[in-house]
Amino acid sequence: MDAQLTGTQAQESNKPLSEQAFQAYLLEYEQRVESYRHTYETIWQASALFAALSAGVLAFRDSIPHANLLAPLPVIFWFLGIYRPMNRYGEMRNDRLVEIETLLSAHVPDLEMRHFRTYSKRRKRSRSLRYVVTFEWLWAATRCGSSNRLLHRSHSI
Repeated sequence: MDAQLTGTQAQESNKPLSEQAFQAYLLEYEQRVESYRHTYETIWQASALFAALSAGVLAFRDSIPHANLLAPLPVIFWFLGIYRPMNRYGEMRNDRLVEIETLLSAHVPDLEMRHFRTYSKRRKRSRSLRYVVTFEWLWAATRCGSSNRLLHRSHSI
């Protein structure tokens, strides 16, 4: 069955995707997009909580000994214990989304799914100070909904 092929195997076969395989890949894509969104939503919600804990320690620094040393600990814990592991998980999801976009765009005429391919390429090359200072990250984040229109587009194979 075509739906059970991995992205690489299906690309190598050069056979058109069956409707069943297309639907399976599309379902996987939609679920991974939702999971990707949820992962980063969770990361940043947790960051707000840990930042509030740090702010609370600083607010009561007169009554807490060594508060200036203790204040950054919640944020450091968040970064090392939550952000880094969950970000790795998000990166794995992103890589699979790129594979699915590549596969579907190659096998379905007039379907150009590029959101995660473009976002991934831009994010991975833009780890520089210029990227942060020029707010390129904000522009990239506002473009998130662009590929969702393609998901709901009817097609014929």
